[in-house]
Amino acid sequence: MFGDVDFNRSRGPLEVLIKSIISSKTKDEVSARAFDDLVRTWSWADMATAAVSDIAAVIRAVTYAEDKAGFVIATLQAIGAGIRISISISCGSIHRDRSRRGRKDSKARDRRSRRPC
Repeated sequence: MFGDVDFNRSRGPLEVLIKSIISSKTKDEVSARAFDDLVRTWSWADMATAAVSDIAAVIRAVTYAEDKAGFVIATLQAIGAGIRISISISCGSIHRDRSRRGRKDSKARDRRSRRPC
């Protein structure tokens, strides 16, 4: 019924992060297949510099593939640049907050805490 998804496979922190971005609002078997296709097709460095449409084409089976492709690229670029990035998917929309590592941004934190669901 659900396909062969290996939930016990050990993944590194970057794999877990990217997998969680593409798996939101998508069935596990679909997102697992899309993630495997993604890492089989692209290296992390190449993903960070790829066009959104190229990444979206690989993960096209997931919900909101174009948006998620953009977030994958932005996340990898932020990690490479040492920027802290927060991505939350709630109430049917995706929100990003970018701030320099170590900088306290109380206004952004206050805006996130007041979002209605």
